[in-house]
Amino acid sequence: MKTKILKGVRDALRDFGADVDDSTGTGLWCNYYTQEGDIISGHKDDENYYQRNFGNQPLFVSLTLFEDGKIGEEDVARFQIKEGDNWKQVNLSHLSLLVMSGGIEHRVMKYLGNKFRKRYNITFRTPIKREEDIIKNYRFFGNFGRYYRKTEMLFVPPKCFKNPENVKSGSLTYDRNKNICVSNSGKEYKMISDGSYYEKVLKGHSRFNDKLQIILNPTENTRKEMMEVIRKKYGKQVSNPPGSTTTVSLILMMTD
Repeated sequence: MKTKILKGVRDALRDFGADVDDSTGTGLWCNYYTQEGDIISGHKDDENYYQRNFGNQPLFVSLTLFEDGKIGEEDVARFQIKEGDNWKQVNLSHLSLLVMSGGIEHRVMKYLGNKFRKRYNITFRTPIKREEDIIKNYRFFGNFGRYYRKTEMLFVPPKCFKNPENVKSGSLTYDRNKNICVSNSGKEYKMISDGSYYEKVLKGHSRFNDKLQIILNPTENTRKEMMEVIRKKYGKQVSNPPGSTTTVSLILMMTD
């Protein structure tokens, strides 16, 4: 069945003067709000792996679908955008399309009424072109997986371990309750417990997988070797990868 949704998304972007091509809107992020307390904290979507299709900013299109199919702006979600120092309510009714710059801070607040309606929200995003930066293009789709798939494996830096000098490379299993990693032979390695972002990431991803695999990040020499393979494959113009978050992307590019 052809819904022509993507055509509508691209037409909306054209109306705003955005550059549109065959890659426009090919990244779909879908959230399903099923409870009154479902929220998304204030944030922007201006990462460098999005195509700048409107001046120096990426444009997104957000499609709202209420499960009851009711048209109108009553009992809608508390979607808000930030204007200056203040937050402004934007009513997203059933079948509405919202076009928004990635540089605008936005959030979804807890529903306060007495007639909560379940809803789907789909945002259509455009990846940076492969010919512009192939690593960022891979990061775009890798980021999708980070949000919408159960995490099976994390590459972590040595600072995640209390005694990283004792950790050997290889796959470890993370025990969230004890905050340790366990090797196949049963050896235990204590993880940091300092309230840092690294600890939060470990515990956050392990909420959905009690057998989360942990791998110590490859050394810088290994990353350089990986980049040599990638440059031979895709060309010397490939940019340097920013930080450890692209390790999986590099492996995918090597084996693709």
